[in-house]
Amino acid sequence: MIVFGLPIYGGIAVGTFLAYRYLPSPANAEILFLVLTGVYLFWMVLPLLEFSVNEGLDVSKLLLFPLTRSELMLSLLFSTLLDIPMLGLILVFIAVVAGWAVSLPVTLLTIVAVLILYAQVVGMSQLVLALLMSTLQSRRFRDLSIILIALFSVS
Repeated sequence: MIVFGLPIYGGIAVGTFLAYRYLPSPANAEILFLVLTGVYLFWMVLPLLEFSVNEGLDVSKLLLFPLTRSELMLSLLFSTLLDIPMLGLILVFIAVVAGWAVSLPVTLLTIVAVLILYAQVVGMSQLVLALLMSTLQSRRFRDLSIILIALFSVS
Protein backbone atom coordinates (compact mmCIF):
# COMPACT_ATOMS: atom_id res chain seq x y z
CA MET A 1 0.00 0.00 0.00
CA ILE A 2 2.81 2.41 0.81
CA VAL A 3 4.77 1.67 -2.36
CA PHE A 4 1.81 1.99 -4.71
CA GLY A 5 -0.54 4.25 -2.80
CA LEU A 6 1.82 6.97 -1.62
CA PRO A 7 2.82 8.15 -5.13
CA ILE A 8 -0.84 8.18 -6.16
CA TYR A 9 -1.87 10.14 -3.07
CA GLY A 10 1.13 12.44 -3.51
CA GLY A 11 0.17 13.11 -7.12
CA ILE A 12 -3.42 13.82 -6.12
CA ALA A 13 -2.21 16.14 -3.35
CA VAL A 14 0.14 18.08 -5.64
CA GLY A 15 -2.44 18.30 -8.42
CA THR A 16 -5.19 19.52 -6.14
CA PHE A 17 -2.85 21.99 -4.43
CA LEU A 18 -2.01 23.51 -7.81
CA ALA A 19 -5.71 23.57 -8.71
CA TYR A 20 -6.63 25.32 -5.45
CA ARG A 21 -3.95 27.93 -5.97
CA TYR A 22 -4.02 28.67 -9.68
CA LEU A 23 -7.56 28.03 -10.94
CA PRO A 24 -10.08 30.89 -10.87
CA SER A 25 -12.47 31.24 -7.96
CA PRO A 26 -15.44 29.01 -8.78
CA ALA A 27 -13.33 26.25 -10.33
CA ASN A 28 -11.04 25.75 -7.33
CA ALA A 29 -14.04 25.44 -4.98
CA GLU A 30 -15.56 22.83 -7.30
CA ILE A 31 -12.28 20.88 -7.28
CA LEU A 32 -12.36 21.00 -3.47
CA PHE A 33 -15.94 19.71 -3.48
CA LEU A 34 -15.01 16.83 -5.81
CA VAL A 35 -11.92 15.89 -3.80
CA LEU A 36 -13.77 15.86 -0.47
CA THR A 37 -16.65 13.90 -1.98
CA GLY A 38 -14.11 11.39 -3.27
CA VAL A 39 -12.57 11.17 0.20
CA TYR A 40 -15.99 10.46 1.73
CA LEU A 41 -16.85 7.77 -0.81
CA PHE A 42 -13.41 6.18 -0.70
CA TRP A 43 -13.44 6.07 3.08
CA MET A 44 -16.88 4.42 3.07
CA VAL A 45 -15.63 1.60 0.86
CA LEU A 46 -12.07 1.22 2.19
CA PRO A 47 -12.93 -0.32 5.60
CA LEU A 48 -15.07 -2.90 3.83
CA LEU A 49 -12.18 -3.91 1.58
CA GLU A 50 -9.49 -4.01 4.25
CA PHE A 51 -11.55 -5.48 7.10
CA SER A 52 -10.12 -8.96 6.67
CA VAL A 53 -6.50 -7.75 6.83
CA ASN A 54 -6.79 -4.98 9.45
CA GLU A 55 -7.84 -6.07 12.93
CA GLY A 56 -7.74 -2.50 14.21
CA LEU A 57 -11.08 -1.85 12.52
CA ASP A 58 -12.95 -4.35 14.71
CA VAL A 59 -14.65 -2.27 17.40
CA SER A 60 -16.13 -5.34 19.09
CA LYS A 61 -12.71 -6.14 20.58
CA LEU A 62 -12.69 -2.78 22.38
CA LEU A 63 -16.18 -3.30 23.78
CA LEU A 64 -14.75 -5.78 26.30
CA PHE A 65 -13.14 -2.91 28.19
CA PRO A 66 -15.10 -0.45 30.37
CA LEU A 67 -14.94 2.49 27.96
CA THR A 68 -17.55 5.17 27.48
CA ARG A 69 -18.71 6.01 23.96
CA SER A 70 -16.66 9.21 23.90
CA GLU A 71 -13.52 7.34 24.99
CA LEU A 72 -14.20 4.72 22.35
CA MET A 73 -14.60 7.36 19.63
CA LEU A 74 -11.42 9.16 20.70
CA SER A 75 -9.48 5.89 20.65
CA LEU A 76 -10.79 5.17 17.14
CA LEU A 77 -9.82 8.66 15.96
CA PHE A 78 -6.29 8.29 17.28
CA SER A 79 -5.88 4.70 16.08
CA THR A 80 -6.66 5.68 12.51
CA LEU A 81 -3.77 8.14 12.56
CA LEU A 82 -1.46 5.12 12.61
CA ASP A 83 -3.23 3.37 9.75
CA ILE A 84 -1.40 3.11 6.40
CA PRO A 85 -4.18 4.56 4.17
CA MET A 86 -4.35 7.54 6.50
CA LEU A 87 -0.89 8.64 5.35
CA GLY A 88 -2.30 9.33 1.91
CA LEU A 89 -5.32 11.09 3.34
CA ILE A 90 -3.02 13.30 5.43
CA LEU A 91 -1.26 14.33 2.20
CA VAL A 92 -4.61 15.30 0.68
CA PHE A 93 -5.53 17.23 3.84
CA ILE A 94 -2.18 19.06 3.80
CA ALA A 95 -2.84 20.02 0.18
CA VAL A 96 -6.27 21.40 1.15
CA VAL A 97 -4.82 23.47 4.00
CA ALA A 98 -1.86 24.70 1.94
CA GLY A 99 -4.01 25.42 -1.10
CA TRP A 100 -6.53 27.52 0.78
CA ALA A 101 -4.01 29.27 3.06
CA VAL A 102 -4.26 32.81 1.72
CA SER A 103 -4.44 34.56 5.10
CA LEU A 104 -4.24 33.60 8.76
CA PRO A 105 -8.02 33.53 9.45
CA VAL A 106 -8.69 31.46 6.33
CA THR A 107 -5.86 29.08 7.26
CA LEU A 108 -7.23 28.59 10.78
CA LEU A 109 -10.74 28.05 9.43
CA THR A 110 -9.42 25.52 6.92
CA ILE A 111 -7.53 23.62 9.63
CA VAL A 112 -10.67 23.44 11.79
CA ALA A 113 -12.74 22.32 8.80
CA VAL A 114 -10.22 19.59 7.92
CA LEU A 115 -10.21 18.33 11.52
CA ILE A 116 -14.02 18.20 11.51
CA LEU A 117 -13.91 16.38 8.16
CA TYR A 118 -11.43 13.87 9.62
CA ALA A 119 -13.73 13.16 12.57
CA GLN A 120 -16.72 12.76 10.23
CA VAL A 121 -14.85 10.43 7.89
CA VAL A 122 -13.65 8.20 10.73
CA GLY A 123 -17.09 8.20 12.36
CA MET A 124 -18.76 7.37 9.06
CA SER A 125 -16.36 4.49 8.37
CA GLN A 126 -16.99 3.09 11.86
CA LEU A 127 -20.74 3.42 11.31
CA VAL A 128 -20.50 1.47 8.06
CA LEU A 129 -18.44 -1.18 9.84
CA ALA A 130 -20.91 -1.39 12.72
CA LEU A 131 -23.86 -1.74 10.36
CA LEU A 132 -22.21 -4.47 8.31
CA MET A 133 -20.27 -6.28 11.07
CA SER A 134 -22.24 -9.54 10.90
CA THR A 135 -21.80 -9.66 7.13
CA LEU A 136 -18.11 -8.82 7.32
CA GLN A 137 -17.39 -11.62 9.78
CA SER A 138 -19.03 -14.29 7.64
CA ARG A 139 -16.99 -16.69 5.55
CA ARG A 140 -18.88 -15.79 2.36
CA PHE A 141 -17.81 -12.17 2.62
CA ARG A 142 -14.18 -13.14 3.23
CA ASP A 143 -14.21 -15.34 0.15
CA LEU A 144 -15.90 -12.61 -1.90
CA SER A 145 -13.43 -9.97 -0.69
CA ILE A 146 -10.48 -12.15 -1.70
CA ILE A 147 -11.96 -12.54 -5.18
CA LEU A 148 -12.68 -8.79 -5.48
CA ILE A 149 -9.20 -7.82 -4.31
CA ALA A 150 -7.68 -10.24 -6.81
CA LEU A 151 -9.82 -8.83 -9.63
CA PHE A 152 -9.01 -5.21 -8.76
CA SER A 153 -5.30 -5.91 -8.40
CA VAL A 154 -5.15 -7.58 -11.82
CA SER A 155 -6.92 -4.73 -13.61
